[in-house]
Formats: sequence, C-alpha cells, structure tokens
Amino acid sequence: VLQYFERTHSHKLTDARRNLTLVSLTYLTLPNFSAGVCSDDAAMAERLEKYPFLDYAAKNWGCEGDHFADNFPLEEFHRLASNPTAVEMTSQAWSLGSARYGNWSQEFPRRVPVLVLTAAFSLPGILRQMVLDGHDIEGKGQDGETALIRAASFGRVGNVRALLDLGAAVEARDY
Repeated sequence: VLQYFERTHSHKLTDARRNLTLVSLTYLTLPNFSAGVCSDDAAMAERLEKYPFLDYAAKNWGCEGDHFADNFPLEEFHRLASNPTAVEMTSQAWSLGSARYGNWSQEFPRRVPVLVLTAAFSLPGILRQMVLDGHDIEGKGQDGETALIRAASFGRVGNVRALLDLGAAVEARDY
C-alpha cells in the first residue's frame, strides 16, 4: 500500500510533509511561547495542556526534511534559528519524556545551540549552510553535546559526514 501511494501520489505526500514541517516551525515561533522555558512542572503541564501540538512540533519539526531538501521552508527555519527564546523553549519541549516525576520538565540541557537541535534530524544541507553562515560547529549546551555528538547518537550519517567535512572535532565529548 505504501509503495502504491509513493508511486502514484508522491508529490502529494511530499507537499503534506513540507506543510507539516512549515506548520511545526511556525508554531514553535508563535508569540504564545515568548515567555520562553517553563520554570516548573506545573507551568509546563499547563503549557502542554493548552498547546497540545507543542510536543509534536518540538520533537518532529525536521523529521520529514530529507523528503524535500531542495524545498525546505528556510524562512520559517531562520525565524526559529534566530530566536534564542524559541530555540530554548523548543529544546525544553524536545527533551521531555513521557514520564512525569518530580522536576520532569526541568531536566533538559540549557543553552543548546540551534545547530545541535538541527543535528537530530536528517538535514545535512541545512547543517552545512548553518556552519558556513557562522554557526559554531563546536557550539554546545550545558550538557556539552555538540552537533556531531547529537548527529552520531541519532545515527544521522549524512549529518556526521557533513559536519566532519566542515571540520567538526572528532574527539569532542559531552557530559
């Protein structure tokens, strides 16, 4: 069935994937989240209840990007990437697991660079352009994770190759 859809409706599937990415990126930069990270579990629980798409958008905004790499919504991506508050809020939401225990919303690395967030998704061309545009290839958040470490931990071979080609430190270590 999937092969049939890919063969006969591939352009529609590609459009749908791009639209979902576009909506996710736009959602993450809404003024509703301009307060930044939630400072406690109650505030995060309230945010997730009020904005149920946040969890999906933060964890999946780049998942489909390899299906339409030549037509990635760069304007919306740059809006996220250039907004430190949105990046930090996205990092917090991205880090949330399903378990709810004491301090569940606060156990996330702070100050994670957008290059590291992006490295979790199969977007080697975007990573390459970000580094060429001046993003620090060795930038890391509070946990010490670089883009190369995240790309490798998620098995993003194309990202790893691109980052290594650009000179990422092979000996980098996180916490």
